[in-house]
Amino acid sequence: GDGDGDGDSSSNDNNNNSAVKSLHEGEQLLILIDGTWAEARRMIMQSKRLMASCQQIQFTADYNSIYDVVRKEPEKHCISTLEACAHALTLLEPEDVIAREAKRYLEGSMQFMVDTKVNKYNS
Repeated sequence: GDGDGDGDSSSNDNNNNSAVKSLHEGEQLLILIDGTWAEARRMIMQSKRLMASCQQIQFTADYNSIYDVVRKEPEKHCISTLEACAHALTLLEPEDVIAREAKRYLEGSMQFMVDTKVNKYNS
């Protein structure tokens, strides 16, 4: 999960806004590709049938990754899979209190993992 918006961000944002709005009706299944950037790209390239059957949504993160303290992302706007999941929940369910709470828990878990790793290296 890279949160990576390749290409012209304004046209991608407009296309994604309409795609996300169309997903607000009915049930959704969120599939996240997790791994290193190279592994995630390889999985996507090797999963043509899966990718063809899914509505792909990309967004550009307008904040720095929590994980950036311990690992550098390939681009400034890139975020971890966990952060992308948290952000996607609120994009797909903007009015849902549970989605916002899940986002808070996911980001809190991520922050705890980063803080633990930082404290381990500083000890």
